[in-house]
Amino acid sequence: MKILLISPPWGNIYGKYHDVARIGSTYPPLGLCYLSAVLKKEGHDVKIIDAEAEGFNIEMIIKKFKAYNPNIVGIQGSSPLMDQASGIAKEIKRVKNVPIVLGGVHVTVLRTEVLREHECFDYGMVGESEFLFRKFIDALEKNQEFDSIPGLIYRKNGKIIFTGERPIIQNLDELPFPDRTSLNFDKYLWSVRKKGIVKLATIQTSRGCPYKCVFCTQAWTFSNSLRFRDPILVVDEIEEIVKNTPATHIVFIDDTIAIKKIPFKGDMQ
Repeated sequence: MKILLISPPWGNIYGKYHDVARIGSTYPPLGLCYLSAVLKKEGHDVKIIDAEAEGFNIEMIIKKFKAYNPNIVGIQGSSPLMDQASGIAKEIKRVKNVPIVLGGVHVTVLRTEVLREHECFDYGMVGESEFLFRKFIDALEKNQEFDSIPGLIYRKNGKIIFTGERPIIQNLDELPFPDRTSLNFDKYLWSVRKKGIVKLATIQTSRGCPYKCVFCTQAWTFSNSLRFRDPILVVDEIEEIVKNTPATHIVFIDDTIAIKKIPFKGDMQ
């Protein structure tokens, strides 16, 4: 299948402070890069549109959609961006009635309510979606029922169905390295003291947070269960970034990166 993954533009929610908000805040969409890697491993053709980084409005996104002509669309949506996400989905539906999937923290927290309020989305995915999306695509291709795929929200016979909680990914090392091939690294820039403007990539070494801050959605998405990647694989991924991308600066985006010191016993050579 041809799958288009979209990260909506977010800067406009800051109004006249748009340019200020973007400074040091425009990171590569690592979640979509993980999704792309898993789907490509299954043989699918995947493209990512990071609309904020590219400066795309809805019209530009639709132009890219028409050119690529995907079989399915996935849109990432947080609560402040739901108007943007639903606006994109509605415009896509006007062009072609392809299945549209909503992922991200908003649907993870509000579940079936989101599909009830936004009819432009056909499916919703709760929590970690890498392997969930893979199973969903497989069922869609084979015209199978979705009721045995935990973590999925969909419509059936006029009803909105949630298939139940999906277990978290216990072994993060099962995930392939994120697919960064769709990214334009000229758009991910930081000003670093004594180094000037640098191109950046992001990396994640763990998921989960043991704390339960009332203002944070971390527990909804990645749970309170801490899971760590093999440090050797993290170093391998850093080497891949250095070798295959123009990025010269790497940002670690773990929620609790300093919570555990992991002794490194590998051969640094």
